Amino acid sequence: MATPVKTSTPSPAKTPTPTPTPKQCPTPAQAEYFGTVGTGFASILLGMDYTSRLIIELASTPAVLYDNSWRLDLVSALAYIEAGANLIEGLATPVGAEQIHGQMLLIAYRSHQFVDNVANGIDNEDGDRLTAAGSDIQVIRGYITDLNQQVDTFCN
Repeated sequence: MATPVKTSTPSPAKTPTPTPTPKQCPTPAQAEYFGTVGTGFASILLGMDYTSRLIIELASTPAVLYDNSWRLDLVSALAYIEAGANLIEGLATPVGAEQIHGQMLLIAYRSHQFVDNVANGIDNEDGDRLTAAGSDIQVIRGYITDLNQQVDTFCN
């Protein structure tokens, strides 16, 4: 009788575990949205900064209220704010960025309100409207703080 030869049993071939495809964040549509919304946001901030400087100048030198050059500067600053807010409002919301877009719409809405309060406050020499514009800035700052938190955690 022949001695059986010990053979090893082949182990089954290991099939590689598929590596999950990493989720792209931001997606191309989101990246385009963030680029455009950033332009609008920058326009709002630039206009508000310049408007604030002009209002401070008015507080220290009330005669500038009747200076056409000062008024033209104010109109230009307010136009920056309006342009930025209008740009944001005209954007389509990409999938996944709905919460951020909602926050941007709040900023745009309150920016329009700020422009209205400043313009009417100056045109009608209405201190209450200018005070309301100051309140608008505080509310917008709160919205910006919330927005920053949302953006910081967007892709995490």
